[in-house]
Amino acid sequence: MVNVYYYDVFGRCWNNTWDKANGYQFVGCYGVSVEIGLAGVGLMYMRNRYYDASTGRFLSRDVFFDVLSNIYVYCRNNPVIFLDPLGLFYLKFDGKQVKLYSDNNGLLMSWPAESGELLRTLDYTVEGGPIVPGVYVIYPAEISWVTWRRPKTLFRNLFLDWGIVRVVLRPDEETEKVLKIYKRKNFFLHGGVRPGTLGCVQMRNEDIEQLMKILEFKREPTLFIVEYK
Repeated sequence: MVNVYYYDVFGRCWNNTWDKANGYQFVGCYGVSVEIGLAGVGLMYMRNRYYDASTGRFLSRDVFFDVLSNIYVYCRNNPVIFLDPLGLFYLKFDGKQVKLYSDNNGLLMSWPAESGELLRTLDYTVEGGPIVPGVYVIYPAEISWVTWRRPKTLFRNLFLDWGIVRVVLRPDEETEKVLKIYKRKNFFLHGGVRPGTLGCVQMRNEDIEQLMKILEFKREPTLFIVEYK
């Protein structure tokens, strides 16, 4: 035996004996590297960000949404539910309501909603039908309010009822494959006063205003899961 290492519950190295330097002192499922030059300050390199074992915290936020890597790694080993990997919350649409859940599956809020009612069909495989089931992502930067500061937004309700605000629903990789099969695209979550949509998810103006303010305050992308009962 050449080197011996001991760790506390946060992965901090203590009471160690070694004869040869080892850049990989603690090896978990992905490995933790104490880089040369960082060992003295106690930082561990976790492949995409640095971890301070003395405080039990990372030096930067999770970069998951920035790189859109494999979602299964970050979802508490439960890809069926697709929990928010940041441990915050996620949205779910079941055909009748948009529901806001916490990271422990607790229901926080819900609002009535609809999709595809103009054609009076539940067939999401046809153009104009309800939104296709799957996983979508809402980016706060893409939330678009109707405002005089952006004149173009004032005219978009002349022919269609977008309501006071809308946001693109970006499909994940697997959902995108399904959309291509059905030849469907361009889904939004938006407000409105006239019932019925051609595939987008519509909420009442007063409800979606509340939801969008929550998402803007959160400032992180949010999963929007479509799963019909």
